[in-house]
Amino acid sequence: MSTVLVVDDDCMILTFCASVLIDIKGINVLQAGDGVKALEVAGNHRGAIDLLITDITMPGGLTGVQLAQLLIAKRPTMKVLLMSGFNQDESITNLGWHFLPKPFAPAALLANIEATLGRRLPPKAAGGALGITGRSNSRSAYR
Repeated sequence: MSTVLVVDDDCMILTFCASVLIDIKGINVLQAGDGVKALEVAGNHRGAIDLLITDITMPGGLTGVQLAQLLIAKRPTMKVLLMSGFNQDESITNLGWHFLPKPFAPAALLANIEATLGRRLPPKAAGGALGITGRSNSRSAYR
């Protein structure tokens, strides 16, 4: 089982990302609406977090880059996929993390996740339309 922590202050983007991932067999989705909540969610999660998908610019005192740095200090094997509606700047490139410009389609999100993790994801479970199946393998801490 792989765990993905999705962090964005825009509830629509947070829900969209989680809905794309939720029906993929073997993926556990954690959610948070800002960096502070993400630290709380990560601190309460006993297992590994394989991937952090985070917006770069968020309210609450932590940017996505700062959040990633704090989490990697405690979880050094965690991979990072940054997303933003603004252009990627050189400081992000120098960190060696992946970057996904907003807006994006589900296929682009999945392709970037696979590139960041360095492996293919299993197919989505049958019957799920954008991850809405009534089954919950996602925990949200949106503000």
